[in-house]
Amino acid sequence: MGRGRPIVTPPLPDFQHKRNVDKRVRILRDQAQDLSAKQKHGHEVQRKVEDKKGPLLAIPRQGDKLVTAFLVQHDLASVAAFRDHKDRIDVVFPDWYFLTSAKCEVSERIDEEVRRVLDESDSAVIGRVTNGDHEKWHTAEMRRLLASPQLRECIAGVLVQFAERDHLKGLNIDIETLGTAGRADYVKFLKELADRLHERDMILTVDITAHDPAYDVKAIAQVADGVVLMAYDEHYTSGPAGPIASQEWFEENVAFTLKDVPPEKLIVGIGTYAIDWSQNHSYSMKFSEVMALADDMGALPGMDPESRNMHFSYSEDGNNHTVWFLNNVTAWNQKLAIDRLGVAGIGVWRLGAEDPSIWKILPQQKPNIEAVVEPEALRSVLYLSFGEVFHLHTVPSRGKMSVEQDGEGFIDAAKYDSLPEGYLIERIGNSIPDKSLVLTFDDGPDPVWTPKVLDALKESKVHATFFVVGEQAERYPEIVQRILAEGHAIGNHTYFHPDLSKTSPERVRLELNSTQRIIERETGYKTMLFRAPYNTDSNPDEAPEIDPLRTAADMGYLIIGANIDVADWQLSRRITCNGAPIDPKRRVATT
Repeated sequence: MGRGRPIVTPPLPDFQHKRNVDKRVRILRDQAQDLSAKQKHGHEVQRKVEDKKGPLLAIPRQGDKLVTAFLVQHDLASVAAFRDHKDRIDVVFPDWYFLTSAKCEVSERIDEEVRRVLDESDSAVIGRVTNGDHEKWHTAEMRRLLASPQLRECIAGVLVQFAERDHLKGLNIDIETLGTAGRADYVKFLKELADRLHERDMILTVDITAHDPAYDVKAIAQVADGVVLMAYDEHYTSGPAGPIASQEWFEENVAFTLKDVPPEKLIVGIGTYAIDWSQNHSYSMKFSEVMALADDMGALPGMDPESRNMHFSYSEDGNNHTVWFLNNVTAWNQKLAIDRLGVAGIGVWRLGAEDPSIWKILPQQKPNIEAVVEPEALRSVLYLSFGEVFHLHTVPSRGKMSVEQDGEGFIDAAKYDSLPEGYLIERIGNSIPDKSLVLTFDDGPDPVWTPKVLDALKESKVHATFFVVGEQAERYPEIVQRILAEGHAIGNHTYFHPDLSKTSPERVRLELNSTQRIIERETGYKTMLFRAPYNTDSNPDEAPEIDPLRTAADMGYLIIGANIDVADWQLSRRITCNGAPIDPKRRVATT
């Protein structure tokens, strides 16, 4: 990403003057107070019915509001965000089930590692069902499916079977782009599905948007245990630039929905993403990407005083860009607005895209303003340039914000004084000549195979680098000595070959120091090269994978990756060394 020059400074608030609190629009509060006694009575009756079915409010929660979050399992950052904040998430919606045809077919895409992570948490798991498959919305197929009573019944049965098999708390239905043509059939489907779930003490939640005639919100609220209002996308990528969820717009959407949805059933979904608009194209971004972009462009984003959304502008390659995003400030204001109405909960769309500071705001009944003015360090991993030598350009660090609150506690002025940062890794070492290859060997020395490799290299007059495991080097010091004597290089590959993403910094230092001392004792050679076990054949893209690299860098090591892995270790169960099987866990020959 090339450095550009900001062309527009966001209209930042004047901190020398207090804003006129009387001008604040309080649509949400005013309209909520106008609910008729009849509506309120109806809500009470509905609550009693729900209690018999295991309502949404029966799910254990950490704070005053049920905190829910959507997990997109194909995004490793989404899974990592859940791991980091699972103790603050009451309900998680993984995207596991997809309706993409007009037949009785449900595509399930469950990553077993994600399933294990969810099983190990205390969060209630409600599987998400959608007609979108990350590429498009299957609108026509869904309309045809819902129009058939037989197919509706069949699909409902399959989904309930999946929910039972996967030990879910219930299902979340996110069917979009139906239009008014599928409105009535959609409600019929939800009713049939809800009846089946309730028979098994499971719940049904349904995602909607306000002011969309495709959703019969009142009817949906009657059959569902929970309704998730998607209170974002005021402006979107295919339209003109603008705030993603301005405060007034957000409050009006919630107030409008509360006319048809009892507050005890309503989960208000808040956005956690950004959009970068230019004259050529527009695209969504994660909060971490926005912070890296702003840093690259030398911009310090601020709050737009009218919308109370964050933004900044920049120019790159002759194109003018406008970026709007949601962060801890917008989460603060949105939560404060809905806190006054007793709604069931808050929904985060989506995990992995969010400002991590929101997790000190959403679960708290009265969050400390420090959660805003000192934004959390990011756990994201971004890369610059190419090559297999990793340089940690930046490491996670907190940011700093200046904010101003009005008389009701809402933040109506904010700007970044410094940006929170995640890992930014500069990759170097891509200057080797064309048709050249740097050879490296891991996990040895092995008493059988390493000498054979050395013989072949000697015959071909080729040098390589051997990343040795300390335990093996201690067993076979003569091989380590031969490696150096024949002009090859040695690198550190830990002592026991553990998965460093699951170990402490202290363990990382112990692993590296132990191996280094063995190498020095046997050869007098001190290596500055380090390669981590298991993650050498791709870019480490989760903070737990990078944390040990940071520890190694702090110890003075040069971090080495790889872009080609011959994966010979995958054959370990079929290869033997003089009749002795290869240990698949250690990837070395056993004797």
